[in-house]
Amino acid sequence: IAPIVYDLRMINDSILYAACLDAGLYQLNINTGLTANINPPRNTADSTNKSSNFQKVSLTPDAGIFIGVNYYVYQQHPDYVRLKKRINYPDVDKSKEYSYLTSCVWDEKRKQYWLATSYYSGLYTLDKELLYLKPVSFEHTTDQTNRYFYQLTIDSKNRVWVLHYYYGIYMWDEKKKEFVKPI
Repeated sequence: IAPIVYDLRMINDSILYAACLDAGLYQLNINTGLTANINPPRNTADSTNKSSNFQKVSLTPDAGIFIGVNYYVYQQHPDYVRLKKRINYPDVDKSKEYSYLTSCVWDEKRKQYWLATSYYSGLYTLDKELLYLKPVSFEHTTDQTNRYFYQLTIDSKNRVWVLHYYYGIYMWDEKKKEFVKPI
């Protein structure tokens, strides 16, 4: 496995995934000790594929595994042989910076996924068919340019919460259709 591991996640009772900086995605069978690089096939026409910075592995019910990469998200489903579903961020300026997936949760009530990232809009929703990734707004001041969100969670009352790296906790406001600072 590569020397810089960003994230480790147990996928089932014997498989561990390691998301690695500049080295891709590795699968380790903890029973046999066998390791394999399982990077998705690259699209040579894609100008963003100069490096394989895999940052986050999220295991979600019903839709399988999400893996955050530089400019997009890959999805692996039990029906797929390899990582195949590539989901592009709609607001990415590929010439400037990466977008790191930091958290992903399934929202049963709203029938969608919530994604938190460390750049771009910071927060997104993804429909259950995995077709439409949309930016989500959050309450902020004009000087608040950093979009580093992480640790999405849904509580027992179906409220969606997320942490901002610098500005603390936010909660989804259904009426305003944005994340707000709780009172």
